[in-house]
Amino acid sequence: MIRPVVAILALFTTLAATPSHADECRAALLDLQNMLKAGKLDDAQRQIGALDPCGAAYIRSAQGAVAAAYIRAAAKIETVEARRSDYRALVETAAGYHVSWEASWRLASLEREARQYREAAVSFQEAIDLLAAATAEEPEQKMRETQHKTAQFLLRSADEMRMLAANPTPDGQAGAFVAALVDKRDGTFAGVYSPTFDRGLAAEKVPAPITFVFDSDAFDEVGRKAAEEIVELFKARKPVRIQVVGYTDRKGAKDYNLALSRRRADAVKAFLRQELGASVRQTTITAQGRGSVPRELSDPSLYTPDEIDRLDRRVEFTWGE
Repeated sequence: MIRPVVAILALFTTLAATPSHADECRAALLDLQNMLKAGKLDDAQRQIGALDPCGAAYIRSAQGAVAAAYIRAAAKIETVEARRSDYRALVETAAGYHVSWEASWRLASLEREARQYREAAVSFQEAIDLLAAATAEEPEQKMRETQHKTAQFLLRSADEMRMLAANPTPDGQAGAFVAALVDKRDGTFAGVYSPTFDRGLAAEKVPAPITFVFDSDAFDEVGRKAAEEIVELFKARKPVRIQVVGYTDRKGAKDYNLALSRRRADAVKAFLRQELGASVRQTTITAQGRGSVPRELSDPSLYTPDEIDRLDRRVEFTWGE
């Protein structure tokens, strides 16, 4: 399991749109900082309200500092089984500010542990977006070096959660489509399709939760929604080439699985060609089936054999622009 380092936001960096009563705002931040030093987390949490007149930059800095303090407190009791509920409460408080990628990651891990895959899919995606924002100001090379391993873990985990949420469970719970997050500023794709970590362009296979009717190449309801989403992604990115690769689980004969995976890849290719239409007239779309090939997982020990089978039944994409 990756152990990301807590990123503590500085309280006294330059803040945009400094209000006329900046001295009062800085004093309120100083009071909050002193509360955190004294371990008075609840008081510091309430102190954020005193910054309401100071503007978004002050509030976000305060929220970041409080979230980091709650995460530090949570980390100290993470392995104490008797305090598991306390650990979750601290993580949920930190994640509730939506400013700390580590808080979102820890919450997502707890949700995955509880088999709350829909919720975990959202939390992992939020962690991805917050991680991208956290290092946006760093030099490009440094960003790649510091983000790569953690980003790959978060992206892979988010993909897995979306796929497990999409599949019906053995006890009869219906699958559900969990959409990729959208950037609230401009409506572009974020989360698993974040442009900061555009894996398809890097020739990395990107799975989508496209699911099928049993023993068939026809999309089920959830699979169609996932296919429609990937269409919208390609309409936005306008790739010049798209490769579709289908896989099955390990059950069944090798030749049968290979043929089924090819049929499913071809079905996705045909859907893309039909739905993209003239927008990708110059785009080359290829399809390939590879049968049963185990998926590279974030942590295989977290899943049951049945869940691994569900994760192995997948469609992956690479693309180029």
